[in-house]
Amino acid sequence: MSRHRWVVLLGGLHAVGCGGETAQSLENVRQTALGACVSADESTGFVNQELARQGGVFSLSFDVTPTAAASDALVGVALGPADAYADLAAIVRFNPAGFIDARSGSSYGAVNAIPYSAGVTRHVYLSIDLIRRVYSARIDDQDLARDFAFRSEQLSTVALDSLALKVDEGGALSVCNVNLHTSQACNSATPGQGFVNTSLPPASPAFTVGFTAIPGAQNMDGVMGFSAGEVSSFSALAGAVRFSPSGVIDALDGSSYTPISGAEYIANAAHRFLIVADAVDHTYSVIGVDDVITNGLSFRPQQASVTSLGNFAQISDSAAGPLTVCELHGGGAQGAVWIHESHRYDYGRLSLAISEGRALMSDATRTRVLDSLGHVTREIPYGGSSVADAQGNLYLFGKFEASYDGGTGPVYPTAGGGSVYVSKYDAELRPIYTRVTGTTPEVAFKSASADAQGNVAFVLESGVTSSAVKLDPSGETRWSSDYPVDAIALNGSGEILVGVSQADSLTVSKLDPFGRQLWTQTFPTQGVDLGGVVFSSLGDAAFWGDIYGQIEFGDDTFRAGSSENGSLGLLGLLGADGTPRFVRLTTMQSIRRTISDHSGHLLVVGTSVNPDQWRLDRYDSSGTLTATRGGDELLPGLFLGSSGDVAVDAAGHVYWQFFPRSGGVSLNMLAKLEPF
Repeated sequence: MSRHRWVVLLGGLHAVGCGGETAQSLENVRQTALGACVSADESTGFVNQELARQGGVFSLSFDVTPTAAASDALVGVALGPADAYADLAAIVRFNPAGFIDARSGSSYGAVNAIPYSAGVTRHVYLSIDLIRRVYSARIDDQDLARDFAFRSEQLSTVALDSLALKVDEGGALSVCNVNLHTSQACNSATPGQGFVNTSLPPASPAFTVGFTAIPGAQNMDGVMGFSAGEVSSFSALAGAVRFSPSGVIDALDGSSYTPISGAEYIANAAHRFLIVADAVDHTYSVIGVDDVITNGLSFRPQQASVTSLGNFAQISDSAAGPLTVCELHGGGAQGAVWIHESHRYDYGRLSLAISEGRALMSDATRTRVLDSLGHVTREIPYGGSSVADAQGNLYLFGKFEASYDGGTGPVYPTAGGGSVYVSKYDAELRPIYTRVTGTTPEVAFKSASADAQGNVAFVLESGVTSSAVKLDPSGETRWSSDYPVDAIALNGSGEILVGVSQADSLTVSKLDPFGRQLWTQTFPTQGVDLGGVVFSSLGDAAFWGDIYGQIEFGDDTFRAGSSENGSLGLLGLLGADGTPRFVRLTTMQSIRRTISDHSGHLLVVGTSVNPDQWRLDRYDSSGTLTATRGGDELLPGLFLGSSGDVAVDAAGHVYWQFFPRSGGVSLNMLAKLEPF
């Protein structure tokens, strides 16, 4: 019978006494109630309540009651009695604007806007991870913080043992019913025991697994890997990380191991790893010690045809030294056809387009065609920002110096120095034309759009001036605006949608194919920046951008409220006749792009901040948020990061680039999502 051994993790590199015991499913869960209520007011300074010293992962819950509606008061956790704000690692604050927020590094933020009221008690639950120096917080049943970083001054703290209250302004703050919850679950494999397996939620396109591993001896042979099912031999592991007999950390790459961190491991110390596996391409990446990432590792040859992953296995293949794994978590992508790392394409930030049902991705110098599994089938040596029309024609936009050849021969700047190129290619990517536009060397472009007839439109910017241009199928100018335009879009019949953002207003106008006005709507604004306009597939007119003030829309006024992050994402919709439909203040603080699918839904991609999370939201024509996608669904454990470009095909498949982040490492991912 296996005997249990308690493992206490103390933060950073964590000492663990391993002995010679066999240990599986190590778990210690304890709840401790901590006595009477404590309170603080403006006159008391910091008020501290002692806790049992904690390391590793623990949680703390309590009831807190502010007595003023507009306070500046906080509750935090520290090592030793706190007498300065810099002593606090995790902080929940009742801010002067009437909302609850939390500290993340050097600033305050919140996942959700949670107001508070005088005399109303709120239940706070903190989950604190001293290994990663992050914490999460819930207020009643709402998330306040998710993996927020410890306060900047506490990023090297190894333990916490004090609950502190401080009121700078407003009435007293009281805390009652403090409960400390300590838990740590670990699996340990001892020499000669064989593989210890842990089932995880299975997945076919992509799979993530994170864990903290503790080698019980120096120069041992401890292997931690992932597989389709339960493992009894090394050949069943698709990929693996190893504490090697040479004293370094390495990873399986095909049939052999390669060093991945460049550092020696330390016996009886905790080392954190995150593995991101691609079950379509049969490759994986490892983020290891000191946030060093190793990309493009190949699955073991015997597992090169595996289609699903759902198991973690560990083994101490040594004469001495157990291998202990704690904080094991992971799972697979939901709703994705495939998720690939963009490094496999040697690309950075992409521009995405759909042509003839194929996904096209472009960077500054080339464009590639992808098949249904995300594999490259063709490449042309021309790049730029991309857009495609209903005939499958591709348009590339970019800036050049001296000369540029998009496949039809060299072109040169205009007489005024303009150097924006527009190149057109047919559905077989054969070059049709390249045009050069702009009147000054400083000219830039944005907001490209194409219609079903082969017309293309875009906005040119030069300094503080801007104008819209529409080219006909041969590349000749069909129309240009004689007034400033910030955004433009075309619909299938060639009608034009333009948006103009000024200091005190936002104007959206619909024009016929020749630029004659059909209708216009102007909305008074304060603090609104227009990002773009787009026709929905139902013929409605949408606009999007950022708001940090207010907009008067129809009979209502929409305000961004008190966002310490500077702005909120703004989404608005007008009917085909210009009738105001809705305005929504999104959950994002920065919208990257908004497009329409073929069912009339608006797909909005962007980034929330504090913490920054990559998001895709879908709204129907009534403004209802009907679906969302992000790290929780696509890459469990990797919800932090930012969003890139997005495109959608006629079947409803969404192609989306995003940049998940773990610690100080950012990944570059491209996904094809199932219709949703």
